[in-house]
Amino acid sequence: MAGAIMSSDPRGKPWCVMGTPMVPQVLLAGKLFFLLLLLHGFTGHIKDPYLPFISIFDYFHSVPGIFATTLLAVFIAAGAMLLFNIAVRPASVLLGLVIVLERCSSY
Repeated sequence: MAGAIMSSDPRGKPWCVMGTPMVPQVLLAGKLFFLLLLLHGFTGHIKDPYLPFISIFDYFHSVPGIFATTLLAVFIAAGAMLLFNIAVRPASVLLGLVIVLERCSSY
C-alpha cells in the first residue's frame, strides 16, 4: 500500500520535474512557457491561414476551420502531455512546431 503512494514515476504529477528524460530546468521552463501562452490567450490567436507565408498553407482554404482546429488540438494535447510528464521531449517539440506553424501560416 505504501509503495503505491510513494511511487517514483513522474508521469501524472504536474509538480514533478525530476526523473524525466529532460533536464529539470528545461522541463520547468517548458511547463511555465506553456502556462504563460495559455494565460496570454495564445489559443485565441490561432486562426486559418489568410495570406500564408508558405504557399503549402493555401490548400487549407478548401476546408474552413480544419487548420485552426488541428493546431489547437495539438497545442492543448502536447501541453497536457508536457504538464503531466508524458513523453516530455516529443511534447515540447510538438509545442514548438505548433508555434512556428502558427506564425508561418499567416504573416
